[in-house]
Amino acid sequence: MLTIQKRTPRFVRGTYASRWDALDPNLYIAYLEDADGNHAIACKQCNVSHNTVRKYRKVNPEFDEACDELEQKLVSTLVHKTFHKAIHGWNEPVYYKLNLIGYKRKFSPELMMFMLRSHRPERYNVPDVQNNITVEQTANDIMMYQRTMLSNSIVHDKST
Repeated sequence: MLTIQKRTPRFVRGTYASRWDALDPNLYIAYLEDADGNHAIACKQCNVSHNTVRKYRKVNPEFDEACDELEQKLVSTLVHKTFHKAIHGWNEPVYYKLNLIGYKRKFSPELMMFMLRSHRPERYNVPDVQNNITVEQTANDIMMYQRTMLSNSIVHDKST
């Protein structure tokens, strides 16, 4: 387990040392890992606010580095699990009259396409048609559309 030496500054932007004493960095890292990277859950379990952790990360580079390493580890795990699910699929239970009768292998073509687009963009990305459109052109198109819709609704109201 990583041990981070606790640093307690006397005064940092209006927060006093008593707020920093509430945060145990090693305990926070352990809770963050148990919560799969969810900072809100880790903060709640440590009984500190998110701002306290954020400010402590600015003051303590070891703690900041440990949080970054944990986040990279969790992202790598997520990528691995996504690849596995895209290639091998997953088992979905099949029920008949509330009884489990077996499992059906499910695949997600959208997930496979997403993974292909992210790793082979030159081959699988859809060409972006709207690269050369400016904000003014988009605003003019929206105004023209609104005018036509308004004129159509007025004509429609007169005919009824």
